[in-house]
Amino acid sequence: MIDLLAGSSEPIENVPQIKDLLTNGQLDSDLSARAIARFSFSKESSGLLHNLVLKHTDIVAFQALKTLSVVDPDDARSLSWDIVNSVAHQSDDRLSAAYKTLAHVEAKSDVSARNYLITKLSSTLNRPSASAELRDAAFFALSEMKSVRALTEIMNSKYEEPELVGGAIDENAAMLLELLKNDPDDAILRLIVRAMEIHPIFEFADPLKAAATKVKSQDLRQQIARLVERIPEAGVPLNSKWGKE
Repeated sequence: MIDLLAGSSEPIENVPQIKDLLTNGQLDSDLSARAIARFSFSKESSGLLHNLVLKHTDIVAFQALKTLSVVDPDDARSLSWDIVNSVAHQSDDRLSAAYKTLAHVEAKSDVSARNYLITKLSSTLNRPSASAELRDAAFFALSEMKSVRALTEIMNSKYEEPELVGGAIDENAAMLLELLKNDPDDAILRLIVRAMEIHPIFEFADPLKAAATKVKSQDLRQQIARLVERIPEAGVPLNSKWGKE
């Protein structure tokens, strides 16, 4: 069984001994995480996965919560909020998995829950005492939420990875383009302009030019004009990888 887990990364099905090994703690962290990632769990195993999250503080907790979010999203959501709301008592791996889970399930939830999560993630992103790994997890969770406020928090943060900020803009570009084509107010337009100055995208040039005709601020119109001139030389195509969600 140990050789099976240490071998290929192919999915493993119908091997009940794996659950026993996980329950009895007979595998080291690396093999436990491999087993969780490769075994085909069902909702009947949500209790086991839940307990593994609580029992472990390392990659096992991360993988168990990630898998739990697939087989039992409601339990994963509840457990993730328990983790996020007790940061002082949690490991980075647990928190990272909780951030990833909540970014997915709360992205389309009610505004209050979504904004509360964004506040929590932004706090971690801007906390110097947080580890680089945890700040990265908060960053990627914010980006994944496809939210104007979440992207604004990223762009206003003290995050020291400009290439990743460009990546977040890339991930959220379809959302920004849709906003741009629907008469954005000055605040949203300024956010879009700022984003395109960081990560210019070809498809934004014409909509920006059209939006500028409705702008009252001369400074903003001039800023847009300079940006529109720059996009053909410095821009990249809209990344179809992210699509519209």
